[in-house]
Amino acid sequence: MRLILLLSIVLSVSAYSGGPPPPKDGPQPSGWALTYLRNQLHALEGAIKTNNRQLFMKLFKVSDPNDDDALDYQMRRFSGYDLKTSYAFFDGTSRIEGTFFNGKNNHYTTWHNIVIEKDSNSPTGWQIVKVARMVYNKF
Repeated sequence: MRLILLLSIVLSVSAYSGGPPPPKDGPQPSGWALTYLRNQLHALEGAIKTNNRQLFMKLFKVSDPNDDDALDYQMRRFSGYDLKTSYAFFDGTSRIEGTFFNGKNNHYTTWHNIVIEKDSNSPTGWQIVKVARMVYNKF
């Protein structure tokens, strides 16, 4: 009798403690999304350092690919910076959203929100579609 009681207690406790945790509200950070975002920024840095305009346009969405001034501005915008990702999540469809910061000569840090979307024309499979500055701090 005691064995049956003990087994029923063990089975009932294990039934409630197993399985995935309950879902939390809002997007959750994702390790693989952070890896994809890091790869995207690394490829972007490579395109800028080699002045590869065609690669840059595949990695970063520009409003008008025929506007050389706008393309030059976007390439200069990140030139000379060391881009580091800090947070990323997959939105459940085809977008990764996250944050990154850029540092130049270890004097300033500028935080940005970034959004990348799946793109079959990009060598990474993703394209940056939005970058917005968040905070500007001097160390």
